[in-house]
Amino acid sequence: MTKDAKRYYREIKTLLPSKCDCGKSVLESIKMRIMEIECATPKVTYDELCDTLGEPKTVISDYYSIVDVDYLVKKLRFSKRVRICSYLALVTVIACFFTVAAYYHQAYITANNAIIQLSKQEIINE
Repeated sequence: MTKDAKRYYREIKTLLPSKCDCGKSVLESIKMRIMEIECATPKVTYDELCDTLGEPKTVISDYYSIVDVDYLVKKLRFSKRVRICSYLALVTVIACFFTVAAYYHQAYITANNAIIQLSKQEIINE
């Protein structure tokens, strides 16, 4: 794929947040269509792709007008739950790290204070 074709495909992929089966099939069909256009005209530009296939925003808006709304809402709620769980897991790991670090710091201070300081004693012979 040319640089402009990759750019067009990347913009479509960015605008399509749903990574479900139907979204993947749409991405695959768009990729196949881009490759077909490239075979016909090897030096295809971004503007030619937009003229042939449509602007990435209009392609995705057409896709969303066809897809079932309940299905999209379900996918968005699931992704929101995954994001929240990821944040909670990250906060838990960070909290555990600081707890262990505080424990080790306290153990270091205790061990440092427990070291017996040797002192010199001079014996004077008379």
